[in-house]
Amino acid sequence: MTIGTLTELTEITAGSWAGGEHPGRRPDRFSGIAVDSRALQPGEVFFCLKGARTDGHHYARAAAKRKAAAIVVRKGRPGFARPIAGVPVLRVADPAEALCTWAGHHRRKFNVCFTAITGSVGKTSTKEMLASIFAQKYPTFKTPGNYNNLLGIPLSLPGLTAQHRLGVVEMGMSSPGEIARLTRMIDPEVGIITWIGPAHLEFFTGMQGIARAKRELFDEMNPAGIGIVNIDNPILARWKKQMKRKILGYSIRRRTDVYATDIRLAPGETVFKLNGRTLVRLPVMGVHAVANALAACAAAGLYGIGVEKIRSGLLHMCLPSGRMAVKKNNSITILDDSYNSNPISAKAALATLGALRPPGKKVACLGAMRELGDSALQLHKDVGRAAAAQGVEVLLGVGYWGRQIVAGAEHARRRIFTHVAPDADKAGIWLAENLSAHDVVLIKASRAEGFDRIVQYLTVKHPGQKRTR
Repeated sequence: MTIGTLTELTEITAGSWAGGEHPGRRPDRFSGIAVDSRALQPGEVFFCLKGARTDGHHYARAAAKRKAAAIVVRKGRPGFARPIAGVPVLRVADPAEALCTWAGHHRRKFNVCFTAITGSVGKTSTKEMLASIFAQKYPTFKTPGNYNNLLGIPLSLPGLTAQHRLGVVEMGMSSPGEIARLTRMIDPEVGIITWIGPAHLEFFTGMQGIARAKRELFDEMNPAGIGIVNIDNPILARWKKQMKRKILGYSIRRRTDVYATDIRLAPGETVFKLNGRTLVRLPVMGVHAVANALAACAAAGLYGIGVEKIRSGLLHMCLPSGRMAVKKNNSITILDDSYNSNPISAKAALATLGALRPPGKKVACLGAMRELGDSALQLHKDVGRAAAAQGVEVLLGVGYWGRQIVAGAEHARRRIFTHVAPDADKAGIWLAENLSAHDVVLIKASRAEGFDRIVQYLTVKHPGQKRTR
């Protein structure tokens, strides 16, 4: 498969070939792009990116040995004055920027209508829901997994082809300006902002900084593009009223353009009525899942997708692992929400746990929420208070920040048993020894905390067999 030529890569990046080497003297086509020499396939272009821990320039020779079509390096970098083992070397001002420039160029080759999704929570779930709905009617492109930043989205775009009619991307951020650059790259027709709340505070000056960064999606979209926002969020509700752009609202609390009523939770599923009429079933549990589904419904309606295809798409969608997946081991129910955590999603998960009425206890195993900056202490304690307010009966905090969550719960002065484990492995052992028959346990923390190991441990052990207290 050919996705581009070295000639066009030279032109769009304003690069120059080391040693005067020109792609016209060799096969001009390339079949893909890579930033990891170990994963590079013959015929792909290798971009030498410099990260916090490694520098791709150190692996240029390894890429040449794997028969790269070309190697893209930073101009002026010593050691790249000529081709490497016969592989041409393209010198550019910034390989990372060149990668983004190529990605935007590649996207514009195809007549695909894109929907872009950002927000403090719910991006991936909303993307998967919407892609599943779109696929009921049209060939659909979606960014895989959490490929949602200035590296992940360009790496996913080689999968875009002339066969696709609709596309869905999620956009994450770790600095101001990132959403703006991604929006210019993708040029979406529809933009969704799911929520604005305290996530990534380490990189921004408070909530206003986060809001400004998320608003870049609407600021950079084509003026004819349509926005979709969750009006249950006060900031987004104001934007719907104040912005000149056409914006649709969705809500789980009030009637608006798209709304939900009669929400019911059960282990492994959630049911609601769309706009008070159509019964919709989700194969995932949580009121927050309904909000994500409403965003997807709003976008699908803009493309003329009927309600039956919307229902089918939502019923058959599949979320990545670790997002409120319900797992069973004997009579123990495990709510695996271990993929990631922030104050908003943690409270939403606790609300889901609180809404259940199991024969056994409601147990929460919670750990660190990263990237919260100076607000981390207060926000972790707030989650502990939320656990107590939701009727959690046993709270297991893991690590230093888990201890702060426990402190918040204990300060609430409600009836709740608390314990602290030093790490995820010890937490798994403690849970396996202390869970009882018919208990429900929520597992949640930031991805780097490794709480997926707790879930794995609980699914192979046999908690609850010996005790029925």
